Amino acid sequence: MVEYRTDEERVAAIMRFFDNYKTYIIWSSVGLVLITTIFLSVNSYQTNQNYEAYSVYQKWVEIDPSEEDKAELASNLFEILQDDYSFSGFYKSALLIESTRFAKNEQLDKSLNLLRELKNSTSRGNLFHLLANRNIARIEISLKNYDAALKALNSIILDQENSTILSLKGDALLGLGRTDLAIAQYQKALEISQISEERLIIEYKLSKLN
Repeated sequence: MVEYRTDEERVAAIMRFFDNYKTYIIWSSVGLVLITTIFLSVNSYQTNQNYEAYSVYQKWVEIDPSEEDKAELASNLFEILQDDYSFSGFYKSALLIESTRFAKNEQLDKSLNLLRELKNSTSRGNLFHLLANRNIARIEISLKNYDAALKALNSIILDQENSTILSLKGDALLGLGRTDLAIAQYQKALEISQISEERLIIEYKLSKLN
């Protein structure tokens, strides 16, 4: 380690260091400033985009679907979410709500299209991905497309078994004529279900098979 006997020597050493490395120091500082500026700009942009998406979503979700005179406005707002804010959770929530509305009105093809879009725009393990697959399975079962329903259910990733998913798997397996496997799924669902209404439905399904 170099020792300096006077303050003048220390100052001279610092000046020599700066002279030797000033280009590196300057460009490092410029790079740090640029990175910080870009980071803050991206965060600000994303925050602004999310706020705009929320504003459109809030207007859309407040419209009563039964009000025919507002149907065009609702459609326009949904298209704005779809075209400009498809990256946002607000659009994904809108997809889920709109698909449910179509399903209730027995427009199952339209509902499936939205659910598949939701599924394809999210990753496995994501809540929206799970809900999309669950609802796809329900519709496919109602259409007697049992293989498609089972495929959707088997793509769901959960940390622990879920009674609703197990019961739906039972429905799909029963539709495929795999009764023993269906009973096993219903029994598992019954063991873990904490919902009295769901338990009654599962018990009814099992009673018909015994």
